Amino acid sequence: MRPKSTVAAYSDDGDMPPVVIRRLLDVAIAAGADSSIQRFGLETSASTAAGLRRDLGSGADHGQMLRRIRELVSNVDQLDAADWDLFSAEPPTTGHRGWDAALAGAVDWCADRLGMQRPTWTAHRNAEPWLFVGSTKALHAYAFAFSPPQFSFKGVFLDPDDLVTV
Repeated sequence: MRPKSTVAAYSDDGDMPPVVIRRLLDVAIAAGADSSIQRFGLETSASTAAGLRRDLGSGADHGQMLRRIRELVSNVDQLDAADWDLFSAEPPTTGHRGWDAALAGAVDWCADRLGMQRPTWTAHRNAEPWLFVGSTKALHAYAFAFSPPQFSFKGVFLDPDDLVTV
């Protein structure tokens, strides 16, 4: 199933302030219809945030939510510089500080991978308390030691292999 557009994903819930809708529409229009994001229905930070918000509301487990983060980062190689503003536009909150921080870490990870500047909004999203994603308690030490710095600096700990799709 093709993901909903960035705006549709939140506006269905009625939770997106008009100023946010306007900002997201502006970057979508600037990206244009030829954008890889538009042509292939790729996830963006805002559409991923909307999916995480729905997952949180439905009681989804961390595995399902991690799949959304994994899909976001797996699409990064299909982007070009013109797509970056749409991909990395500041999303509304997921409703959970930990998942907001995980999303910010994922966008920072993508920025570093592409050699793009990190968006300013990611600097202010940190998990309190820390969020351990996709690991049992017995593996928290491993996640703590090996989590990518884009995540761990935000208080989000995960196995780096959890970001890889096969």
